[in-house]
Amino acid sequence: MRLVRSLKRVVLRVWFAAELARFISQQPRPDLTDPVTIDGPQQLRVLIVGAGLGVGYGARTAREALPGQLASVLHDSLHRGVRVETRVAVAQPLRTTAREVAEQPALGHDLVIYTPAFGEVYRGHTTGWLKQLRTLIDATRAGGRPPLLVLTGLPTPRVKRPIEQIALEQANRVNRVIHDTAADRSTAYAPAPTYATPNTYRIFDPDHYEQLARSIARAAAPLLDR
Repeated sequence: MRLVRSLKRVVLRVWFAAELARFISQQPRPDLTDPVTIDGPQQLRVLIVGAGLGVGYGARTAREALPGQLASVLHDSLHRGVRVETRVAVAQPLRTTAREVAEQPALGHDLVIYTPAFGEVYRGHTTGWLKQLRTLIDATRAGGRPPLLVLTGLPTPRVKRPIEQIALEQANRVNRVIHDTAADRSTAYAPAPTYATPNTYRIFDPDHYEQLARSIARAAAPLLDR
């Protein structure tokens, strides 16, 4: 029975990976070439990196996606001008994100947001992924005045069908590593909102992006007030 359960979980993980790739390939994505800017005093420069929700899956404009939602939330909560730029890519491994930040430091930014993607840990063991996460943190702190860093979590499903159980397990694993690493490295952690299933498209709604933006703003506020 144990062997059967193990084989079933392997099949479910393969199914989850295939369904995830198919699902993401069907989603529209906005053009994030230009920064999202809201005028105001003491402009806050924000950089979003990673292969997660920062890519803007499901959104048709940058304003609907995380960059626009985050600019709006930060502007309203801090009463400052905001400029949000992105260095994101679909299915980009964390090691590539870390290398790019090291090669092109974010020294001109006040805040860096990392958004992980489902499938991150499946590209390697958790230990290797954790090493890459620490490399990313160190890369943001290299050079002159380093920016503040917020690590976001993965969204977690509320309904647990077999395939969503795999998603939940992966999200919990990644979120635990990110949370503990943030605490260990004096970095902020912003949990992603849960989402209702089977309507998985909910995680790509503007409302969900706004919830994530508010979570990031809450995590960043104490750092920005220092």
